[in-house]
Amino acid sequence: MKILIINTGSSSLKFAIYQYENSKKLISGIIEKIKLPKSIIKIINTDGSTTERFEKGIENHQKAIEKMFEILLNSNSKIIKTISEIKIIGHRVVHGGSNFKNSVILTTSILNKLKQISELAPLHNPSAITAIEAVLKILPRTKQVLCFDTSWHQTIKEHAFLYATPYSWYKKHNIKKYGFHGLSYSYITKRSSKILNKKIDNLNLIILHLGNGASINAVKDGKSYDTSMGITPLEGLAMGTRSGDIDPAIINLMSTILNKTTKQIEEILNKESGILGISGKSNDMRDIWNQIEEGEYQSKLAVEIMTYRIKKYIGSYIAILDFNIDAIVFTGGIGIVDYGVRNLALKGFEKIGIELDLEKNEMAQNKNLESEISTTKSKVKILVIPTNEESTILEDIYNLIPKNL
Repeated sequence: MKILIINTGSSSLKFAIYQYENSKKLISGIIEKIKLPKSIIKIINTDGSTTERFEKGIENHQKAIEKMFEILLNSNSKIIKTISEIKIIGHRVVHGGSNFKNSVILTTSILNKLKQISELAPLHNPSAITAIEAVLKILPRTKQVLCFDTSWHQTIKEHAFLYATPYSWYKKHNIKKYGFHGLSYSYITKRSSKILNKKIDNLNLIILHLGNGASINAVKDGKSYDTSMGITPLEGLAMGTRSGDIDPAIINLMSTILNKTTKQIEEILNKESGILGISGKSNDMRDIWNQIEEGEYQSKLAVEIMTYRIKKYIGSYIAILDFNIDAIVFTGGIGIVDYGVRNLALKGFEKIGIELDLEKNEMAQNKNLESEISTTKSKVKILVIPTNEESTILEDIYNLIPKNL
């Protein structure tokens, strides 16, 4: 009996098969560049071997799901002989809105409610819904468990999650900060507890999940206390293609100047801003650093804006945690490999006893390894921990569907 875990991105589909009885991962893979002329399919086998191939563009996430099942059935490793061996499917869903405070088993009613809040995460939720419906067509009787990134942040207090807008907006329309990357933050908190040998309910952390989407989480006594993303994933840090924090009046101003609708401006803030918008070149940090080496000014400026914003958030979270911090933790695709970003983000904090070891930092580039990159004198540990959202999804699956059933 097998568990399939699906993590749907805006242009990607990650998947993994686990053995139900012992939680052993059997195979995993990713389909990238969905909706583009050429898609990439990468498979990672249990022995660590990787196969990668290019394929004619996979046009949407429904086709990606169909391709995923085709790959699993035709895999040389013969992990599954028939798709009926898959009895449970776990999905990462970015936004649960006010309806979903915890993971749930899919029903028609739940799917309808999920569709009603798609606009809250326009880059991710629609793709996740497409994937869920595609699975329903192929495996209509298989249990599907939806795990929400927003669930982790339910412990944030009202004074931190409310905007200074009319209170009736919150009471009548649920306008509030929801926060994201929760599956990642949950895993990192538990893992940090083990690394630091400290009980979770006494643990204070600042966690930076830095990828194409990026956010920061203040964790107090092992629970989410504040986070940078808001009602949607657009708020907060400057990201790959998202602007992060802006003056909201910019939306109407640029709508008038560019003769575009506010919806079109929001689209630009989500898909054409951030690192891509400032650099004018790319949202891939590897490209950006290459451009910087060639003396390209806008790419350098993009990194400066990104790391300046990170530093401001770290400083504010140090304050709200009352200067009582056990560790600053970097995770996410950029967070675990980009020592340049880590260096710039923490520069200056040595004045309050948070000391980055430059040599350890530069050596910490292996995306699969955990590292401590603080000096021996640092009052606060600085850690690099690869995240494992699948682990959190598995845990939630077993809570809803116990192994002994």
